[in-house]
Amino acid sequence: MMRDDLQDARILIVDDDEDASFLVRKLLKHAGFKDVYSTSDPHTAVDMCLGLNADLVLLDWIMPGKDGHEILQDLRSQPSPHSEIPVIVVTSDSRRTSRHKALQWGASDFLCKPLDDAEVVLRIRNILQTRYAHLELERIKNDFEDRLRDRTRDLIHTQMEIIDRLGAAADMRDAQNGEHQKRVAELAASIAEGIGLPQAEISLIRRAAPLHDIGKIAVPDSILLKAGKLTPDEFEVVKKHTTTGACILMGSDIPLLQTAEEIALNHHERWDGLGYPHGLKGIEIPLAGRIVAVADVFDALLSDRPYKKAWTLSQAVSAIEEGKGTQFDPQIVDVFLEIVKSELSRETDTLSPIYNVNAESSSARHAHAYP
Repeated sequence: MMRDDLQDARILIVDDDEDASFLVRKLLKHAGFKDVYSTSDPHTAVDMCLGLNADLVLLDWIMPGKDGHEILQDLRSQPSPHSEIPVIVVTSDSRRTSRHKALQWGASDFLCKPLDDAEVVLRIRNILQTRYAHLELERIKNDFEDRLRDRTRDLIHTQMEIIDRLGAAADMRDAQNGEHQKRVAELAASIAEGIGLPQAEISLIRRAAPLHDIGKIAVPDSILLKAGKLTPDEFEVVKKHTTTGACILMGSDIPLLQTAEEIALNHHERWDGLGYPHGLKGIEIPLAGRIVAVADVFDALLSDRPYKKAWTLSQAVSAIEEGKGTQFDPQIVDVFLEIVKSELSRETDTLSPIYNVNAESSSARHAHAYP
């Protein structure tokens, strides 16, 4: 008894001899195939095959006007999955070279006239079984890829949420509204784009930058929130937030966390080598750390702190410009200034969407961030 899926297979017979087509169609119907079609016009064969979404084609090789070779070529040139429809060549030419050519040009099998009824049915069954097995494997593969994409997307979303929450936790240690890490991330990403980094690296910096101060979770509130000037010993404690943050993030094989570790460790290094924790100089400082250094200090200057009031936008921009070549990478400062200039040239004359603050006003509320 024939399998149900084979019974429902759509089979197209292409033969200019209508009597021969009728006999094959009758044979296949008797064998249990329900959807059997035929055409005696070779010029319509490919369109009919595509329109039916045929599962198999029985193709006469020698026909006037357009022979089986041309039809087979046309069919194999179609986009997938139509190009993969199995084709059984039917011909009275029994020469071995002819069979080889048909198979070489993309035929799935070869039948010689006069046809043996049992052989025709068996060949068709075998090829359809192979086709359906292939289609099932494709379905399983596609289903697996879909589920893998869903799981990967969910995993990435979970990772991003954890990272965002870790960054917010560090930010809220010394912030009024927890937005410092977000603003630093957006400005850092704009700078990364401005210096021409690939989109993948820009995205990494945007997602990793919020963790730049994760090490502050180990700094006591008595120091972190101190209203007065820090003592040398207290400042040494604060400086350790770079190495502490790097220790928290180190050892991961995830590029995002590797970038976050790099930023946490190096965002207080200085271009002139007078920064911390390792006194790196110039391009010894990883690029992501140099970028976040500018974004972090700029946002800190615009923020109210226990020890100072927020600076005006023009004062903060001037401070970054004055640090060019000493505290900050000159190229990054140039890009930063271009970004500020571009933002302030907008009709609103504000630095947005990162900062919603008038160019000469410090009344807007900003998050805390220890420079």
